[in-house]
Order: sequence, then C-alpha cells, then structure tokens
Amino acid sequence: MAYSVSKTLFDPEGRFFGYSVDRRSRNEIIICEVSSGQVVSRFQLDMQDEILAFTWITQKQSKASVKKASKRTTNGEVVQVNGGAVPLKNLAVMLKNGAILILSPYHNDISNKIVNESEIKCLSSYSDSNGIFYGYDKELKAIKLFNATENKSVSILEFSVDKNIDLIQVLKDNTLLLASASIYLVSPNDSIDYIRLPVPRGHGTRIVSLVQSIRNPDIIVSARINDTTLCVHSLHKKGTVTTVDTLLTVVSIHNFEHDDNEYLATLNDNGVIQICQLPTGKGQTITFSQIRTDSRVPLTGFYVKDGIITVSWFQDMHPRFAKFPCRDSDYIIETEENSSESQEEDDDKNEDEIINILESEKEEVIDSNNIVETAEELYELISNNIEDESRVISICASNNSNVGETVKNLNKSKASRLFMILAQYFTSNVVYSSNLKLWIKWIIVTHGRILIESSETVQVLQLLSSILDEEKKVLPTMLSLQGKLTLLKAQLSLRNEIASISLEDEEKNINSTTVYTVADENMTYDNGETDDFPNVEE
Repeated sequence: MAYSVSKTLFDPEGRFFGYSVDRRSRNEIIICEVSSGQVVSRFQLDMQDEILAFTWITQKQSKASVKKASKRTTNGEVVQVNGGAVPLKNLAVMLKNGAILILSPYHNDISNKIVNESEIKCLSSYSDSNGIFYGYDKELKAIKLFNATENKSVSILEFSVDKNIDLIQVLKDNTLLLASASIYLVSPNDSIDYIRLPVPRGHGTRIVSLVQSIRNPDIIVSARINDTTLCVHSLHKKGTVTTVDTLLTVVSIHNFEHDDNEYLATLNDNGVIQICQLPTGKGQTITFSQIRTDSRVPLTGFYVKDGIITVSWFQDMHPRFAKFPCRDSDYIIETEENSSESQEEDDDKNEDEIINILESEKEEVIDSNNIVETAEELYELISNNIEDESRVISICASNNSNVGETVKNLNKSKASRLFMILAQYFTSNVVYSSNLKLWIKWIIVTHGRILIESSETVQVLQLLSSILDEEKKVLPTMLSLQGKLTLLKAQLSLRNEIASISLEDEEKNINSTTVYTVADENMTYDNGETDDFPNVEE
C-alpha cells in the first residue's frame, strides 16, 4: 500500500472532516467539506513530522461581525450559513517533536506554529473555547494552556500527581478531566485543586475516551484500551455507578439527546458503531443498534446532530459519508473493497480535480457585467448594492481600476460595511480574486481611523494580520525559488543560443565545401586546395 489514513476527526459542528495520510516520503493533513465531500485544504509535512493527535478549536466572532456572514459553496454560490454566522475553525495538530500546528480549512498555509521544548501528550478543546485549548507536558508534569494565535503556551500549571496523563477533557463549567488509568477532576486555577476517581476493579487499563452526560453533569462515561466495558462514574460519589458491556473494544464515545432520552454512541476497533441508551443505574437492560459496512471496510468516525448521525469511511483513500436517523435499528452501508493498485493514480486525478474546482470558483467570482469604466460608476454600483454581499464581492473582484478614488468617496458606514464583507469573505474562503486584496488595502489606508473605533473591525483586522504574517513567512522561499527558476531559464536560453550558433557555423562549413576529383591519381581535395604545384617550365 502506497499510503494509509491514520487519524480522522469531525469538527464540533460537523461541517468539516480532517484526516491525516501517512505516505512513503511525507505526511499530509487534508480537510474536506462534509456536505460536498470536496477537499478544501491540504497541508504537506516532512516525513519526520510524526503526527500524534489533533483537535478542532473554535474562534468566536462578535455578533456584529457574524450578522451577515456568508460562505462560498463548492459550486461557487455565496449563501448564508448557520443563520449568517461563520465561526472561525482551526485544526490543532500535535507533532511528536512538541510543536503544535494551527491549520485552517479556509487556507492552504499553516496559520500558526506553537513551539514546545518537550512533547505534548494530549490536546483538548471545547465548543466555546475562543481559540483556547489545553495540553499535558509529561516532561514538565504540567498542564499547558494554549491560544491558537500565540506561538507559545499562555500559562503553565504544575500537575505532578500522575505523570501518565494521556487524555484531557474540558467540562461544561470549564473544569478539566485528566485521565490515565485514573480520572482526575481538576480546577485550573492558580493553585491546582483536584478530585481523584479510583480505578474500577478489573478495569485498570488506560482511558482512551471520556464524555460528560448532557442531562446530568455529575455522570461521566469512560472507555479503556483493550476493554469492552464502559464505566459510568459519578463525580459526586467519586466512584463507578454502573457498567455497560459492549462486547467489542471501544475506541471513542460520544453522547447525544433524541426523543427525550440520552444515548451513547461508540466506535469500536473493528469499525462498527454501536448505539444504546445511557444507563442511569444498575440493573437496566441495555439494547444496542449497529451501523456497519457490508465489507471489510471499517467506519472511521461519526458525528451526531439533530437526531441524525453522520458516519465516515474511506474508499480507495478518499473519504465517504452517509447519514442515518438515530433509531433503534441496524444499518448496513454498501461499500466496495478498497483497491491498493490504483491509489496513487486516483489521488493524482483527485488533486487535478480539486485544482480545477478551485480555479472555476475563482472565475465565477468575476462577472464581466460588473466591470465599469469610471470611479463615479463604480461608486454608484457599490452604493446601490451594499446590502447584497454576493454582488458586492463580485463587483470588487471584477474591478481593479479607480479603486482608490472610489473608496475615498465612501462614507463611514459604507466603508465599514464594505470592509466587513470583503474581509470575512477573504478569511472564510479557500480561493478569492486578487483584486479583493487591493480593495481591502485601500479601505485600510483611507478609512483606518474609522476601522479601529469598532471592536468588530479590530478583531477582523487582527485576523487579517495573522494571515498576512503567515503568508509573509513563505515569501523568502518563493523568492529563492523564483531566483533559481530565473537562473535556469537564463542557462537554458544561453544553451539554446550556443547550439544555434554552432548549427549555423556547421551549415556554413558544409555550404563552402567543394569536392574535386583528380582522375589521374584518384584522389579528392577539399576547398580546391592541392599540393600539386604548377609547372612553371613550359
């Protein structure tokens, strides 16, 4: 097999799906859109950058900045999503060398790199984190707090009670659950306060997944490595309330509400998803429903929202998704056996398709009907369509003349509105017209004082700054490559000129050559030259 998928994860809202691919010469992280299945960004890492784990983190936006947010779909259409809110999501990737990479589904560049001197064992985030997430440093025996926009840890809290921490879970009240074989309830204050839940008898292996009950925050459910039993714990009683035997080794747990009941959904090591009702005490009869494939292809993950469960699997190294209602029924997904012979050819073809899709999206933003000649016409066109975000984006993307004069004529409200539309589109899309950068630049230059008066625009300015800083990092590499290409082009041109001159000289020599045959001596002379001397004597 040329390469394999090692880790997968749905984002907290089920919109994006991230997975890592281990290749012979490099590792790669790919993010795709669940609704369309299209790849939106991919990141290539060196082979030595071993990926240990990753988690999704969410950067909150203010109410004003998300009021009219929009996003471009894979067919190029600009639509309102999530009631107009486009939360800023990033994938935090933990490497074995201690570094944490912050990757965005909206760009193909690494948004940030957090440096650690020692390896981080685990990462955890939560839905309202605002870019904040936690990790455990085994060497320092400490809990580290990270921010997606910072290049090092924000704070460090010593926790030396158990150096084998492999899992961190953030609860609803922002307290932490740390787990090895034991479970610790930790309050991340200036001084660490914690409560230890003892290891249940007969279940002493390492914990691999934890969830907190939605209806009863006192209840915690844990799954352990090489263990088919789920343990239901009570934080108040500091012990195990009951257990659930799944008959299969559990890899991860999720919980959800449906029809006034709370359910547990587990992914097992053989790629089968099991669903059962969360038990509230001992002696309850537990029945399971299953979702699996009809072949040896395993399911790799799932996400539950509004009574619908979305599952994932891979077909010839490409992610596939299916949705089912959460009922007490078994589902079997029809799949085909993976073929390893054509994996690299299919992947190359898929990359070409992605490039074509991105290029077509870029073309669809630009509309020749929106191109105007004068600044007055451009100002009037923008003013009349300032509430239509998709039209404004198309107008700006289609015009790169008279931008400065047009922006200067905008009043305070229109300038702020135009900036928010263009900046949100710029930060929330994989592709965009280069003309949008020109418009954003002129708005900042001309109306900078107005922009810094609003907290909403300041937040967007900070995001733009971080994106530009990341793009600036690759500039020396690009200039170096440009220099090498220019040198190679010059060498190739010189080589062609020399070859052309040599060919012309050779042709001239051939044309100037005359052959003489002397019949007496049967000899041939070049250029009419001969060693015979004329007989001067008559």
